Amino acid sequence: MKTICGTLGFFAVLALAAGACGGGDGGGAEGGAGSSSMAGNAASGGQATTAGSGGANAGTSSTAGSKSMAGSTSGGSSAGTSGAGTSGAGGGGSDAMCSPGDTIDAALAYPDPIQNCGFDGQGELMGVQGFYRSIKLPKPIGPGDKFSFSVDLGALGEGTMELWGGSGECGEAHEKLATASIPAGGGVKGTRCMTAAPQTGTYPYLIWVLHAGGAHGAVTLCPDVACPG
Repeated sequence: MKTICGTLGFFAVLALAAGACGGGDGGGAEGGAGSSSMAGNAASGGQATTAGSGGANAGTSSTAGSKSMAGSTSGGSSAGTSGAGTSGAGGGGSDAMCSPGDTIDAALAYPDPIQNCGFDGQGELMGVQGFYRSIKLPKPIGPGDKFSFSVDLGALGEGTMELWGGSGECGEAHEKLATASIPAGGGVKGTRCMTAAPQTGTYPYLIWVLHAGGAHGAVTLCPDVACPG
């Protein structure tokens, strides 16, 4: 009887062990499914992140991205009264489009000739927050030269914008060349033109600083001409 009971006890232990292993596998599969589910969520999150990255990349090549970058301040920027264009160090601020020139749809202007450069200034603008872009010039401009830049203000909020002489793409800003105001009111606001006419340096790029949120429209690049009066 001891032998039989011992044998039965042995088989009972085996059965329990097998049941435990089976439960472990089931739990592992269930846990694995949970892990897979979690991994799936993570993957979905990854896709969302990738989509976000895509959105960011799209931002560097489209007005929607510009709006996305500037969106955090567009609400606050849109309040207030309209302002007329103002001249900067080198002139500009006209509400007419420069001509003759090359007009480029905003969606086609990025990343060439315009490139998004983030929110932090460099060179003379170190520590100044804004929405920074660089504009590649057909040829460098220096003292005695002029270059005009017109932009459809589109859905930009109220604020100001500036042109500076730049050392390179998204490079340091060295000389303030023009500034203009952006009126409030929402919707279509017309065009602003700024003329860059360096007095001290020679620059292959312009640094375009927006102190306003929203999205701009088409841009026009006009070498060797000043903005209309």
